[in-house]
Parts: sequence; C-alpha cells; structure tokens
Amino acid sequence: MTAVIIGSIGFLCCFLYDHNSIRLKKSFLHPFFSIGCFLIAVSTGLVIRSCWPRQGSSFFISAVFLTAAILFLGLLIYTLFFALPFAETYQDTDGPPAVCDRGVYALCRHPGVLWFAGFYFCLAGFLGSGKALRAFGVLIVWNILYIFYQDRIVFPETFSNYGAYQQTTPFLIPDRNSTAACIKT
Repeated sequence: MTAVIIGSIGFLCCFLYDHNSIRLKKSFLHPFFSIGCFLIAVSTGLVIRSCWPRQGSSFFISAVFLTAAILFLGLLIYTLFFALPFAETYQDTDGPPAVCDRGVYALCRHPGVLWFAGFYFCLAGFLGSGKALRAFGVLIVWNILYIFYQDRIVFPETFSNYGAYQQTTPFLIPDRNSTAACIKT
C-alpha cells in the first residue's frame, strides 16, 4: 500500500508541474516533474522488493516477461527523451513550440502510455504477483488520467499546432494510417 501511495504522490507532482507550467508559473515548482518521476520509480522498486523472490512459473515464461518489460521500458525512454527534437521541444524559442508529429508521435498522440502500460503489465507478469499487478494497475490508471489532462488542457496551451495534431493523429490507439505514418517518418 505504501508503494501505491508513493506512486500516486509522484503522479500528483507531475500534475502540479504541468498545471504550474500553464497557470501558476512558480519557479519553485519546476522540479516537481523530476520529483514525480523519482517517486514513481521508488514506488516501482518497492513493489518489486515486496514481491521478490518471485514464485511460480517456469524460467522460460519469466524470461519472456522480463525481456518484454525491458523492451517496453526502452521504448518508453526512447519516446520521452530521444524521439522529441530537443531544441524544438525544450529550449526557449520565439513563441510556443510546434508539436512533434513524426516517428512514434505519428503513431498516436501519447505513445509513451502504451509503453508504460506494457512495461508494468510485463513486469507484473515477470513477478508473477497479483499484488504487483494491482499496484502497477493503479500507476497505469494515474498515467492515463495524466495524459487526458495533458491532451485536453496542457498541450493545447503549450504547442502552437496541437489542435491540428489532435485532428490528424489518434489519441491513444494507433490505426492503419497512423501506423503507416510512423513507419514512413
């Protein structure tokens, strides 16, 4: 239960960071996104520790789940930190930045959520624990609520062309056209 509370506080810090970036503009709240990510990582570590050593399934099944979890984590890290052009996204420019609509961001508007959920489902499968699945399920729900907030409130005020991006790119579930656009770009 402590891990779920810590992870929930982590997501609340992320919400506060985004709210601050568009409304409050308080400099002391700038670190809240990093704090939130750290608390989510601590929460994950606490769940792993409480479910280790794992019980049950075969080495092969465990290896498949662990490999898939690592793959999803790699996709998440790539999507959040490497797929976005740094200068266009994070550095101060004249006016609001343009949205990135290439690569994984052509697939759907929030591909990181897919990788986040995949990582936690596979990690729970690796741990072979209903307790881990429930705790990670809470983090996945928080993440989905967070991206709804970003998609409807934060990003339209942050990115100059977010409305057009919303019209052309699926919210969360890729379709045939978005998959083709992702592959092409």
